[in-house]
Amino acid sequence: MKVKSLLLAALIVGLTPIGQTSLAAEREDVTYVRMIGGIFRLHLGALEHIVNTNSAYADNVVRHAEALGAAPELLDHVVDKENKDAGGAGPKWPWKNDAEYEKFMDASRIAGDELVDAAQKWLAGTDKAALEEAIYNVRTTCGNCHLGKKDW
Repeated sequence: MKVKSLLLAALIVGLTPIGQTSLAAEREDVTYVRMIGGIFRLHLGALEHIVNTNSAYADNVVRHAEALGAAPELLDHVVDKENKDAGGAGPKWPWKNDAEYEKFMDASRIAGDELVDAAQKWLAGTDKAALEEAIYNVRTTCGNCHLGKKDW
């Protein structure tokens, strides 16, 4: 049975036109980026839940903030240098050129670092206002890149 499955898979791959393979790879990239976005939305929701309730999981606030702070590195790994320029990648990515991409990533790094700092301070001294502001800044920073790309 395994041999038949492998032969069928080899036949399908062998008969797939190159353009379809490229399209499938592009869909896979977009699917992966959407998964990352979903994970970040979950971390953000968990972080907001912890801050806005008397949660028994308050000690996880920094972990969630650190996970959100990893966004630029995860996304930079997905988006190689060739695909940062929308001229070469078409409508796949939500930025116009390499300079705009770098601007978005720099803003994300700063917002992520500020979120981690605010989470640590909140955990140590419950400075809720600073953490709420940092959460808002992360939401805004993410939204700045994703404006016009509602399906991301």
